[in-house]
Formats: sequence, C-alpha cells, structure tokens
Amino acid sequence: MSFTIITLLEGVGLGIAMLALFALGTRSAARRLAQSSDKSAVDGGVIDASVFGLLGLLLAFTFSGAASRFDHRRELITKEVNAIGTAWLRIDMLPPATQPAIRAGFRRYLDARISAYAKLPDEAAAFRELQRAQEEQASVWAKAPSRMRNNLSVTSDSVQKKLCRSCTHSK
Repeated sequence: MSFTIITLLEGVGLGIAMLALFALGTRSAARRLAQSSDKSAVDGGVIDASVFGLLGLLLAFTFSGAASRFDHRRELITKEVNAIGTAWLRIDMLPPATQPAIRAGFRRYLDARISAYAKLPDEAAAFRELQRAQEEQASVWAKAPSRMRNNLSVTSDSVQKKLCRSCTHSK
C-alpha cells in the first residue's frame, strides 16, 4: 500500500478517534456536573491548562524537528548541486577530445537522478532510477581517470577531485 494512502488513513483515523473521545469527555463532564451539588469539584481548569500546555509543547517540538530536517535536506541538495556544477565546469579543463564522452555520461547521470526524484511516489521505480544513476556515476568515474592518464597535470587532478566530490554528495 502506498505511503500516502497509509498516512491519509492514519490521519483520518486519529481525527475520528479524537472527535469521539472529545464527545465522550464532554458527556462525562456534563453527567458529573448534573450529579454534583458542588460546582467547584467538577472544575478542572488547572488540569486543562497543563494538558493544553503539554500539547502545545509537543506540537512545537514536532514542527521544530520537521523544520530542522527540511533545512538539512535543503543544505544537502545545495551541496550536491554545487559539487555537480563545479565538476561540470572542471570537465572544460580536460583535453577537448575527451570532453564529449564524459559530458554525455554526466548528462545521463543527472537525468537518472532527476528521474528518480520525479518517480518518488513509486518507490520501486525511484530505486531503479537511483541504481541507474549509480551505474552512470561509475561509468563517468571509470572514464575520467583513463582520460586523465593521457594528460597528467594539476588540472586533471582537480577534475578528478571534483568528480569524486560530486559523486559523494549524491549519496
């Protein structure tokens, strides 16, 4: 069953359960109020305030955790995009004859990564695309050092390091 459907069913179930328990509590309080001659014995203002305070804290911590996970994910995406962009620019430092093969592999790698995110509701398809991206990454990585052996220099070392950094940020 899809994660979205499960989450939706859980949310609806919790909502119905909360409404039912709220109605049960209201009826119970009304019954106690009708039976009691002392109206102050039924008042639960302090207890209500503490329960609502705890629920407020729970809600605040939930949103805080979600916000921090979102910020962390955004930071990882930014690092990956910067590493990929730098690696793409560093390919220009390779000899012109070797650039097209590495660029084509890099494009296939990026297409597979984008396709994996586009297929995310279907986890199996997204996983297949991520495997294809890893295969393309290995292919680019295998081509890059062999192309650099023909032109050993500081620039080829720089390209290799950036390609490596690009690959590690994508995991």
